[in-house]
Amino acid sequence: MKKFLTFCSIFAFLVAGQTFAAENYNPRTNPPTINPSDFTTEIDNPYFSLPIGKKLVYESETEDGLEKIVIMVPGWTKTVQGVETLVFWDRVYLDDEIIEDTRDYLAQHKETGDVWYFGEHVDNYEDGKIVDHDGAWWAGVDGAIAGKWIPGNPQVGDYFMNELLRGEAEDESEIVGINETVETPFGTFTQCVKSLDGSPLFPQKAWTYHCK
Repeated sequence: MKKFLTFCSIFAFLVAGQTFAAENYNPRTNPPTINPSDFTTEIDNPYFSLPIGKKLVYESETEDGLEKIVIMVPGWTKTVQGVETLVFWDRVYLDDEIIEDTRDYLAQHKETGDVWYFGEHVDNYEDGKIVDHDGAWWAGVDGAIAGKWIPGNPQVGDYFMNELLRGEAEDESEIVGINETVETPFGTFTQCVKSLDGSPLFPQKAWTYHCK
């Protein structure tokens, strides 16, 4: 599943009754041709850059307890569908007990600057022990297809799937605004890209703002 917390400023707000208007990248009907030489692990997309060694920690009080998310880019790589990808590592804790350990596999297209999503390894925990790997997928395995995380040059009307493993991972996005301003408890952000994010597997959708 695509994450909304990154090293750029990203904010998500749940919405209802929204639908996707356009489809100009739909791997369900038009699977992409993946050429490994077209990709790099140097991800410097202005809306989603991944500098090696970066670490962020997010904490919030929930009805279940204190949730903490630790995100790192340790510099690890993994080859998926022939493409060398960069590992985007995040761990989720509840009251200091780990509940999820996820490694997403990302690469950037050298020409377009699009960040592509090639898979996800998931360890789900209960009482400190791994109980399953629900949500895991790898492009090229069991029919899974790589998707786009965010374009290099987002334009209104851009539609793209973030991931596709039918019945398991079908996140999708549409760019609905550019040069947006968003006010948050952390401050006011300008020059933001606004997207509508959701999945046919779940009823909820969200407005997401990617800010430089």
